[in-house]
Amino acid sequence: MRGPEVLPHRSETSRTLVEVVLADVRSVVRKGLALVISREPDMELLFEASSAEEAVEAVGRLGRPNRTVVLVSLGLGGERDSLWLIRTLREQFPSVRILACGSGGEAATVSRALLSGADGYADKSCESERFLDAVRRTAAAETVLEGVPAGALGAIA
Repeated sequence: MRGPEVLPHRSETSRTLVEVVLADVRSVVRKGLALVISREPDMELLFEASSAEEAVEAVGRLGRPNRTVVLVSLGLGGERDSLWLIRTLREQFPSVRILACGSGGEAATVSRALLSGADGYADKSCESERFLDAVRRTAAAETVLEGVPAGALGAIA
């Protein structure tokens, strides 16, 4: 197994407020989100991980994560899937903020992610500004439900 891709770290003088770890099995999605996040002056993408194991390893290498948000794709499958990742992060790194990310915002899927320990959900199909705002709000300890159909909120609650 290859380790998580370590991205170049910005200098301490340009330290950002929101540090992001991205876990998504799809390379093109990771690269697209990485590009969007890297353009934000108040965000820093620390790691890209293509599996749950890589994401846990990456967060473990951070030391004491401060305003770290882990973006967990709900498309991670297998024995160690996205829900396993969310539970493991919550148990091992309780100060890390977890934003589950998916497509469609199905109530049952979002509910399972939240019950597993995610701090919120953002739909990958929402506008990039709204997605980035969801990351910022998650870092600020808000519960975020971005891109969830209005009719699904009752079922999620």
